[in-house]
Amino acid sequence: MVKAGKALSALYTKMIHITCLAHAVHRVCEEIRKNFPKVDSLISNGKKIFLKAPSRVLIFKKNAPGIPLPSQPIITRWGTWLEAATYYCDNYKAFSEIVNMLNEEDAVSIEHVKKLMQEPTLEGNLIFIKTHFSFISKILDRIYKTFFIPNKITFLEKQDVLLAVSISSFDEITPGSIGKSINTKLNTILKKNTAYGLLKNIKDIISGTCESISNMDQNITVTDIPYFKYAPVSSVDVERSFSTYKTVLADNRRRFTFENLKKTLIVQCNSHFNEKENKIDYQNHQKFNMAL
Repeated sequence: MVKAGKALSALYTKMIHITCLAHAVHRVCEEIRKNFPKVDSLISNGKKIFLKAPSRVLIFKKNAPGIPLPSQPIITRWGTWLEAATYYCDNYKAFSEIVNMLNEEDAVSIEHVKKLMQEPTLEGNLIFIKTHFSFISKILDRIYKTFFIPNKITFLEKQDVLLAVSISSFDEITPGSIGKSINTKLNTILKKNTAYGLLKNIKDIISGTCESISNMDQNITVTDIPYFKYAPVSSVDVERSFSTYKTVLADNRRRFTFENLKKTLIVQCNSHFNEKENKIDYQNHQKFNMAL
């Protein structure tokens, strides 16, 4: 994509090609996961204990009625690993008590988790992850009630988001001097994303923090800058459409006519625009049921 962007920039001089910032945040999360193998093993084995085990689920619900079951993160779902690490940090005591009630001979995952909980550094790692990788900017405080990087990733994935807010959101994920390897990973990603600096300059002008355009690219004029207000900084919406098209155009569809294909595409397009309306209707329906 980088090579394609450079080739297209020769034809479209005002085009700014930037790689997906949400992907960059995901790469940083992967680096965090790599630096904490014990936490990764806890998350991996912790979810297996209660997977397809109704008797253990009953024990968990009986002894911890107000706590949900352990998270089941999916590596391809961005930020779910950090959510799981936060879960174990918040519910470590209750989870460890329940695991100690179980027989380690019943499952290998129980044996692994019990050994991990004997590690003196495990709790410290969970605290470190929650403390240093869960804060978000004060700008997003009015939008999200919890300070999680996963929510910040979701915020970057949203369409029609102000460029100034998106850039600020990405800047404040930077962990600073907390971890050298994580900083190196983030700096490497940003160096490859050459247009990121140009978008930051445009963001400063749009947000009013910078009034001079002397450092701006010569191809970008004064009349062009206002149009970058809603410039997209992520491409996840496009990539997720690939899986949708793959399902629609599957090989096992033998009688899928062109007329049905047209109707399917219309439904999928309308579902994007009606997402907010459906959410509001669902909330109103829930309130109505509670009133009854």
